[in-house]
Amino acid sequence: MVTCLEFVAVFCLWSVYTCNADLCAEDNCLDGVMVESGLDVRISKYSRRNFIEKIKDIKTNFKQNRDDFRLEKLEKFINQFRGSQSAGRNLQPLFKQLLEKTPESNASLQQCIKNWLIVLDDLKLFNNLTYSAHMLDAWGRPESGILEGNVRWPGSYYECWQANGPKVSGKWCQAYLGKLQVPYNQGFPLSISWGTCFPKSCSEEDVYAIISKLLAGNRLETLLQQVSCPVPFSDLTTTDIIAIVITVVLSTLILVGSSYEIYKRYSVNTSSRTGTHFKTKECSQPTSKLCQLALCFSVVSNTEKLLDTSRSPGVLPVLDGVRFLSTTWVVLGHAFFLPMYALDNPAVVNQFVKNNPSFMPIMNGTFSVDTFFLLSGLLVAYLGMKHLVKAKGKINILLMYLQRYLRLTPLYAYLILFSLSLYKYCGDGPYWVKFANRVYDQCDDLWYSNLLYFNNLYPEINMCYSWSWYLANDMQFYLLSPFLLILLYRWPKIGMSSLVTILLGSVITTGVLSIHSSLQPFAVTQAIITSIGYRFIFNPNDTTTIEEKYLFDIYTTPWSRISVYIIGMITGYTLFVTNQKIKMHKAVVIVGWITASVIALSVIYGLYEPLKDFDLMDENLAAFYNAVSRPAFGFSVAWLIIACVSGYGGPITTFLNWKVFIPLSRLTYSVYLIHLLVMQWFVATKEEPFHFSLQNNVYLYLGTLILTFGWSFVASVAIEWPFMRVLKVLFPMGPKETRTADNNRNHMDSNKENITQVKKNGNLRQSIEEISMEAQSDKARSREKNISLQAQDEKSFKLNGTVNGSFKSE
Repeated sequence: MVTCLEFVAVFCLWSVYTCNADLCAEDNCLDGVMVESGLDVRISKYSRRNFIEKIKDIKTNFKQNRDDFRLEKLEKFINQFRGSQSAGRNLQPLFKQLLEKTPESNASLQQCIKNWLIVLDDLKLFNNLTYSAHMLDAWGRPESGILEGNVRWPGSYYECWQANGPKVSGKWCQAYLGKLQVPYNQGFPLSISWGTCFPKSCSEEDVYAIISKLLAGNRLETLLQQVSCPVPFSDLTTTDIIAIVITVVLSTLILVGSSYEIYKRYSVNTSSRTGTHFKTKECSQPTSKLCQLALCFSVVSNTEKLLDTSRSPGVLPVLDGVRFLSTTWVVLGHAFFLPMYALDNPAVVNQFVKNNPSFMPIMNGTFSVDTFFLLSGLLVAYLGMKHLVKAKGKINILLMYLQRYLRLTPLYAYLILFSLSLYKYCGDGPYWVKFANRVYDQCDDLWYSNLLYFNNLYPEINMCYSWSWYLANDMQFYLLSPFLLILLYRWPKIGMSSLVTILLGSVITTGVLSIHSSLQPFAVTQAIITSIGYRFIFNPNDTTTIEEKYLFDIYTTPWSRISVYIIGMITGYTLFVTNQKIKMHKAVVIVGWITASVIALSVIYGLYEPLKDFDLMDENLAAFYNAVSRPAFGFSVAWLIIACVSGYGGPITTFLNWKVFIPLSRLTYSVYLIHLLVMQWFVATKEEPFHFSLQNNVYLYLGTLILTFGWSFVASVAIEWPFMRVLKVLFPMGPKETRTADNNRNHMDSNKENITQVKKNGNLRQSIEEISMEAQSDKARSREKNISLQAQDEKSFKLNGTVNGSFKSE
């Protein structure tokens, strides 16, 4: 007789052992980024030999227990609970017997059983009290697709919660049954996940006791692992109240700033229509700074600035397209891997990967992050050198760090607070409560490491906003950058030698760590972790020491990821010293494009054969790939940027310079921070498992993009751009000469606008005289302002757009 575990476990374990058949794909944690936060440290502890021996032991142990659980027994038991009047007659004697055997001291269990008897009595009055039928109908039952890994049957979550009777109401509970499994709160369990519907008065202990007693007698009771009855959130915590207060304050600032700007514009328009000269409402000198800060929160001007498609002189237009396309690549990778925790056909995924080489950009989607490292290093070097030339080599490092921190942190901090508090009220579903609680538990004690940007180093595995390991690395690289810029400015040869030394050191360190720890490439590691076989040998309670992280982790540690950032700095410095005018022979251009394309394609598609056969690579070859693949990919992207900027990109340059990418690229930082919150919300609130197919995942990807960019627009206008403008008000950018010219240019533009308006109203002569007088007073105010700015310049410094420019690359 065929057993359920044979369907699910042996089939998959045999395929892992033979290394030729399909692997039953598993979840890589609801966060979708387990490996990115250090779980690859644990997989590295298992060599190929140990892995295969462990699988053999599991298969032997399974054969000794294969008769413990037969699917038809569970199905027969579950069918007793299906909604029909006969169910009441069959179950009433069982519950009455349970009630007699329950001691009086266990009042909770007695009340739970009495409520069940009420439900079964009301079931006889089916036409009048349908809630009881809904409670029984909401129970899950075995479904098709077990051979493809469908062992989670949640039933009808919403039907259960909506079953409200005169005396009893339903609540959804989930039971886990099975052996040889690692219980997971989230993720596709190796045990059967079975949804039930119990009266609200029943606690989790009561549900466990009742199911155990009802399963007694056919050996099924030994397979019950745990019971969970998630209850939707209702009570506000202190963190929730803090988040609400901050949200209200931000909303008030936005309302005030937007209203003030609308008032100013309305006043100017009114004066133009009446033909009366109306001086633009400006704040008086003592309060001008306060008014400027208020205007920073105006949705009107923030939206205009965000959607503006004009480019300033000296920018690199090609970066907008590269930044946007790389962001969509990041979302694409998560859109395919995150839903794996919720699949009803996980075994199909590996078959799909084997038969579709086009899936390799998704398996190797982590290289999209290296693009951002390259862009960040490029902008730091390019804009930093421009500033050093203007400032004659002067640099205020502490102020530079402060501005960088204030530029990054407001939106990041708010979203961490949001995920700790208000996020849990944004959804509902069978797995939402556990997921939201897990998000809280992961950040409750570790949020400070994120806001101080060392969460990639300590603690060993930090799952609080786990995909933000990139921000920690980028901040650490930025702390090093001013010293490298000074070397490049004062001693170019020493500076360039330092960059090359750091690059080679990172490559060698990564290779040595890979050989020492027998590490496989990320895509191969991902394939192992997403297999059911790995679940049998992986212990979620296994601890990782800080020493092990530093020896095994080549994904989130800065010494293994700085290589591409350094390549970006070399690229930015090259563009600066050549003034974006690199002359190349046609043959050099052709060879360059061919070489860069071959390298990039080899890095992305070169692992297809090992993944196709699920064959672990030779350790030396794996170490070589781990060491050089990311710098090689960074070199390919650097060539693309240099070629396009220098005029050798042809249609590629035209496409990447497309002005549509300008506002979209400004949203990429918010998209990076928000997209997994949107995706996790969708996956965790689904009542039924997600079915993997190309159509479903493409639909999920496109839907995630649209929703994420929509919410990112809101976040950017409400938080990111206001605080960025506040930073500019508090720390004016650039040397005094630059700001003076900007001020004069603004006054000239203002006068031109006034002349245009008075021409329309027929009052040209009178208004020109008024404008002349106003220009003289403006010039006087400008001189006074420049004097104060000169004093301020002696105390402040900013990298002339480096903070703003480089961070848009993220």
